[in-house]
Amino acid sequence: MFADTSSPTRGIDTTSAMVLVTELHGFERFESAPQLMAYLGLTPSEYSSGGSRKQGSITKAGNSHVRRILVEAAWNYRHPPRVGAGLTKRRVGQSPATIETADKAMRRLHKRWTSMSWRKMPGQKIAVAGARELVGFVWAALSRTPTPSELSSSQTKNRKPAKKATKKRESQTKRRKSAVAA
Repeated sequence: MFADTSSPTRGIDTTSAMVLVTELHGFERFESAPQLMAYLGLTPSEYSSGGSRKQGSITKAGNSHVRRILVEAAWNYRHPPRVGAGLTKRRVGQSPATIETADKAMRRLHKRWTSMSWRKMPGQKIAVAGARELVGFVWAALSRTPTPSELSSSQTKNRKPAKKATKKRESQTKRRKSAVAA
């Protein structure tokens, strides 16, 4: 998820990753990616009256420092995705699922940037939209429960899975499925 600072597709560098970790005080308190997006103020405001619904600019609620870091990172997705030497070194010991999520994010965010720029949208608006989508990928990478094979790797050898968070997610999934079925 955290791209190389020496490549054209920088994404979130290690300093920005530390800002995310320290400012948000744990991702496990957010049950979904949209909840994290709303916390950071990256969701569009809404004006509703009667049958009409209009969306406005982002709400800018929550932590402005993290929001600024994410928007700055999103600017880098205007370049084609590449994996540089520094990123290759940082990927050693990471789970294949996390690397796949990062690669998927780089491809999707670049594709989104180019499609929005072809539609003549301003760069600032594209960067904010990219930051919102980037938050979803960050949440997905950090909220995923590691598999036993990932836990046995050398990098994550001492890390234990969070059982409470897993049970909580399972019960939430069951509740959602039963609500949909009802």
